[in-house]
Amino acid sequence: MNSKIIVIFILLLSFLSSNNSYSASTFSLKNLSEQGLKIYNEKMGSYPVMDTAKFEADAEEKFQLYKEGDEVTLDYKRNVAKGKFYSFDGQYIKIGSSNVPVIDVDSMTLSKFSKEENKKLRVQMVKLCKETYNIKRMEFREKLIEELIFQYPAINDVEISRLFKSIASQDDRAKYTEAFKSLYESSLPLKVKVVREDFIKQLCEDFLNKNPGLAIDDGVFILKAEKEAMEKKAKELEEKRVARLSERLLSPRAATPYFDPDGGIFVPSKPLKIMCATEDAEIHYTFDGSEPDEASPVYKEPINMPNAARVKAKAFHVEFNDSDTAETGPWAGGLYASYFEWMTFRGKTIEKVDSCLNFDWGAKAPNAGLPADYISMLWAGQLLPKTTETYTIYVTCDDGARVWLGDRLLIDAWKEQAPTDYEATIPLEAGKKYDIKVALTEVGGLVCIKLQWSNPKLAKQIIPQDCFMPEGKYVNELKAWNKFEMRNGVADYINRTKQKNPGSYMDNYKLPISGGQQRWDKMGIK
Repeated sequence: MNSKIIVIFILLLSFLSSNNSYSASTFSLKNLSEQGLKIYNEKMGSYPVMDTAKFEADAEEKFQLYKEGDEVTLDYKRNVAKGKFYSFDGQYIKIGSSNVPVIDVDSMTLSKFSKEENKKLRVQMVKLCKETYNIKRMEFREKLIEELIFQYPAINDVEISRLFKSIASQDDRAKYTEAFKSLYESSLPLKVKVVREDFIKQLCEDFLNKNPGLAIDDGVFILKAEKEAMEKKAKELEEKRVARLSERLLSPRAATPYFDPDGGIFVPSKPLKIMCATEDAEIHYTFDGSEPDEASPVYKEPINMPNAARVKAKAFHVEFNDSDTAETGPWAGGLYASYFEWMTFRGKTIEKVDSCLNFDWGAKAPNAGLPADYISMLWAGQLLPKTTETYTIYVTCDDGARVWLGDRLLIDAWKEQAPTDYEATIPLEAGKKYDIKVALTEVGGLVCIKLQWSNPKLAKQIIPQDCFMPEGKYVNELKAWNKFEMRNGVADYINRTKQKNPGSYMDNYKLPISGGQQRWDKMGIK
């Protein structure tokens, strides 16, 4: 081994030492089911342990050290010294009758005579062997987790919560949740050609057959008795409504309710008042976007609202027809949203302002007028922290998502997947505006997106509406992308052939999906 090889050896060692970030796994064990985690532990437990003693023996054999009295031949500066090795004093090597200056000897040769130099090379070689072992072990680990996640994916808490959210009793909800988890685990592994959404669908059918006390309502489980009671109550309410209409055919409507505050800047400490000009009218309201009826909550006093929400209200009176529905909110703030017809942030586009990112649409279309599958969404705006802290940003998504903060891609979860959690930490300053953009693509089945944060003084929560503003460079970028005009008698999005796709990162906006390019071609999505 000559001096050039030594230099390469040391540079390689330096490179490996500076790249310890490889140890941060791309895949998370929390996305494995109990079975998958058990298999993972077994296979990682059987992986060969690091043999430091062998590394040290190999280093000793690779870098041999002469002992005093050994017969040696030393080539140096066009001369050759032969004979017994007597001594090394740091400046000269005594061989036979020759005193060879250290300055005339290359570093590799010198290590055969100098204990200190020899030890350095051995230590470096052992360190390199350890680094190589760790890299190979990490590569094995990454490949193992990737394989296991496909066959033994964990059932996500978001998915479970959605399936059983309509069961009112906490005890019943806990009982059925645990039973479903058990059935899920016993039904693994997923078969190679089985789509995960189809697996969950079949699992729900099997679970329903095993639990005759349950029913399905709007894609979630509900107690059959509760569903029947709800249907009965809804029927009674409808019958009453029809009867009122016939009785009060010529009667006027009750006055439409009104709100204070009605829009403007959302202030959590300011209660929401709902009023009606019709005396003795009973006001019913909803926060979930549904139409209020007589089964909805009754307004009795100003409502303390911790978060901005879309509120609907309707007035009912014994002598008048039902009022028109009044609506207020969301208040100022939120993110500028674009919902796209295709998975490539193209096609027909619906624009709106969303108060925050806390959506679980299940298998439904996220927006009326768009399909439920093979679609994409973008949210843009500015993030305004209220305190200076190191924040953890969390995103839960199904399928692929990306989160940009400023010019940095903060979270890259760009793959086809069940609802999965990701997180990243970043320091943020109070009052400073940070441009933010969130991309989401949906292949098929369920679709959800949730954007949360926490810091040492703030528990994990949905990032609230009053910490967003629908403005900034990403909003301008998105509005330009969505510009729709008539050109030569044809209406089209005029910038999409010349502007960079706002959902792309490093010019990649196509989500990696099972089936690859062949499946993309089959879908025919541009």
